[in-house]
Amino acid sequence: GGANPGDPTAVNVGQFEATRGAANTFFQFTIQKAGLYAARLLYVQGISNGRIEWFIVQNLSGGGTNLVLINDLANGGTPAYQAVTGSAWAYVRKSVPAASVSLAPPNTPVSIELLDGGIPIDPATVTLSLDGTAVATGHKTNNVTTASYTPPAPFASASTHTVNLAYTEGTKPVSMTWSFQVAAYVTLPASTKVTPDTGKPGFVWNVFANSSDTATTIAKADSALAGTLTDSGGNLLPNLADPNAQGAAIATTTAPVPANAAISFELANTINLSVDGGNNGNFPADGQMPGLPALDISTGGAAAEVITYVALPAGLTIMGVTQDDGCRVTAGAQRDLFGALYLGGFDGAGLAADGDHIFYVMAPEAGVYPFRVVYVQGIDEGNLEWFTVKADGSKVLVNDRANGGLSAYRATLDTLPPSIRSVSPDPVERQANTTTSSLVIVLGNGTHPVDTNSIVLKLDDQVLAPTITRTNTLVTVSYTPADLQAPSDGHTAELTFKDSTGAYTRTQAWRFYNLKNIVLGTPVITENFDSYAEDTVPTDWVAQNFTTPSVAGDDISN
Repeated sequence: GGANPGDPTAVNVGQFEATRGAANTFFQFTIQKAGLYAARLLYVQGISNGRIEWFIVQNLSGGGTNLVLINDLANGGTPAYQAVTGSAWAYVRKSVPAASVSLAPPNTPVSIELLDGGIPIDPATVTLSLDGTAVATGHKTNNVTTASYTPPAPFASASTHTVNLAYTEGTKPVSMTWSFQVAAYVTLPASTKVTPDTGKPGFVWNVFANSSDTATTIAKADSALAGTLTDSGGNLLPNLADPNAQGAAIATTTAPVPANAAISFELANTINLSVDGGNNGNFPADGQMPGLPALDISTGGAAAEVITYVALPAGLTIMGVTQDDGCRVTAGAQRDLFGALYLGGFDGAGLAADGDHIFYVMAPEAGVYPFRVVYVQGIDEGNLEWFTVKADGSKVLVNDRANGGLSAYRATLDTLPPSIRSVSPDPVERQANTTTSSLVIVLGNGTHPVDTNSIVLKLDDQVLAPTITRTNTLVTVSYTPADLQAPSDGHTAELTFKDSTGAYTRTQAWRFYNLKNIVLGTPVITENFDSYAEDTVPTDWVAQNFTTPSVAGDDISN
């Protein structure tokens, strides 16, 4: 409202943008002076039935409210008119980015289209400014004046910018200002580039499935892939993913060892997968997710990770995933809890999980960079696509080289260091609903295995004697304190370890809460009072009454 109905710089007085059933959306605003004001209502309908009503809320004199449709004059509705008389003013019919947008692409141009009103606009009077600097003047075609500017480099991540449009309409100077915010993005360190094994195009697909846990959080997926997912009784859940369910993989694989470990497949083509091999998302002809259906014929409770090395051009790349249910994309030290760089995705399930999730990544130099995609599936249908967006806006799957997709490789020729796959409790500096009685760290081998004899674990500066177990390529370091631990207490952990060559050494420290042990130790003093007469107390004890004394006239029921 408050501007020409087509003007994107108009004031947004109310909005609901999501999928839901029929419901009211209420909003309020203040009018400083009575009169006619321009208004515009936008409506979008997805599937099934749809309807829309536009009304005002009247306060009744006796209390309560009444809803009256706009222009229902017989019942006191506010008048509405299709048009106004007299000469209309020019207005901005399009602005890029739109006013007040908070997720503008980092490489967005800045432009406007100004539509003439009753008085033609002289394009020579039009100036478009960005952050206080004039960047473009007007150019006119018929009754539309345009002004456009393309920045020489992407805007800084999450930066805010101000746009000003100034022009003259007849003798009247007009100036309007609005702002936009650029989407956050990650710049990959050039030091994370690798040398790929070009003879192995594609991806590694590690998968775990157990339908007894259908949670759709990324934390659950990480735990499953690390082999630490447990049932409500604390027992490790077995991996029921089927090693003979080849799906889109190059070949079948072997059963998990031990039973709770993930199994690994190799894919040579693209990540366009679903649990049923159907036609989901942007790209048809899905491949079947390797490992599914599971040995119990279920497709729920699955977690998978994609490990690959992608060739990026220098500069900004627009990436996206489409998934059902949850997904997370990281780069850099892609399998390391502390070294991985979060790029994008969706943590959870429901309607918000469906559809495209677009994110941006900046490569300072052209080269091949490590990537990891974590996927989690709850129940029923599930799918995953990983793609990039071309300059013309079209989408292409990663490693779809025939159609211009970025090349991906499932192996590298470089020496990779060991990684910290997971820690529990989570390394967050706040108390959470989830607690654990043990400090557990899972390490993963790199090119060379972890030297278990080199592991030193400290808790709050005290060197511990943890339990260390190796299972294939994973090493689990665990310690259960015997003393009292409250989940509200903050702790500092420090882990030092080497690889088997001794050439790689790492010390990692982190803060955490949510360590819980409320089992009390042996009491220092015990007293059952059996040796004392009733209404007496032991020697040197003083009896006190901490209840509030009653005063005559008190109403104890109130």
